[in-house]
Amino acid sequence: MKPTILPTLDYELYGDGSGDIFENLVNPTDDLLRQLEPTTFRLTIFVEIVEIIRLREQWNNGNPMGYDRDPIQAITEQLRQAYRKGHDIQLHIHPQWFDAIWTDNRWQVENSRWQLGSFISQDGKTDIRGLIRWAKNELEQLVRSFDSTYECIALRAGGYNAMPCAEILEAMRQTGLRIDSSVVPGARADNAFDHYDYTAAPTDGQGWWHVSDDIDIPHPTPTDIIELPVTAFSMPGWKKYLSIDRLRSFLKNRNSAIKKVAQKQPATEPKQKRSLLALLTQPQTVTWDFCLLSASQHRKFFQRVTDKNRQAIVLIGHSKGYTSPDGIQLVAQLASANCQPATISQWFHNLKTENEQL
Repeated sequence: MKPTILPTLDYELYGDGSGDIFENLVNPTDDLLRQLEPTTFRLTIFVEIVEIIRLREQWNNGNPMGYDRDPIQAITEQLRQAYRKGHDIQLHIHPQWFDAIWTDNRWQVENSRWQLGSFISQDGKTDIRGLIRWAKNELEQLVRSFDSTYECIALRAGGYNAMPCAEILEAMRQTGLRIDSSVVPGARADNAFDHYDYTAAPTDGQGWWHVSDDIDIPHPTPTDIIELPVTAFSMPGWKKYLSIDRLRSFLKNRNSAIKKVAQKQPATEPKQKRSLLALLTQPQTVTWDFCLLSASQHRKFFQRVTDKNRQAIVLIGHSKGYTSPDGIQLVAQLASANCQPATISQWFHNLKTENEQL
């Protein structure tokens, strides 16, 4: 049986509020969708809906935010066309956008609220359950404007910040979300913005059911929520950066990228001990990113998943990181003979067909 390959796209600006809707979101996604048109690949687009809501509020209040045409209309039309061509749409939340304000001609996000698992709004009136319920409803309203039967079933926490997870899982149960795709097995982060540790997560690529408050512990039988982890492997830092596409993306978005690197330094490590040498020599858990990896890295990742007999392969990309069609074209070519492509909605439909109790 061929493994299922699920290409996913995080549809968002930068987490610090920087970026341009057309340059970083709409235009690169347009090109990516054109590249996929003649293939059997269809994306699951994780839409950062809270960001879109805040942008819409400003535009509707008469603030063009520097744009000469309606960015919300462009986003909505793009998602409508993508959905009609078979691409899937699911929920992505960066909670720092909830209390974001437009000031001094830029977005100022709430940096103390990067972690979805411990979210509470600035005024204390909205907790994580309220945020997820509100965001899911907003996304469903958007998509139901062109498909009245649409139901959002999957969530990805911004920056992979799904820890602490107890409140996230409870909010998912209350709102009918069935799939989480936030975990990157083997990855860990501890800095001023991100706090998670997935080093104990299963690495067999099968996905696992949730029943406890520990997102790393699989349940042996089906429950109400399943984890569909992002495929990732460990490699030395220097190998991670041996990619023309990664360099192109860095140069295109260098101001935001430099800031991101600085923000995500370990919180417990003194600045004077942070060195480029350590960054390049220490092992890093690298997600299978179809926008950033080199051709040789894609081939090695395919070899690894083949050797491990994985059944669910979740690729990730970011519209803001897309600069060239080379990666997605190669992945589609390699997958055509070895994998069965699917969206998350298609994958879950097949899973339910196989498991009547779902």
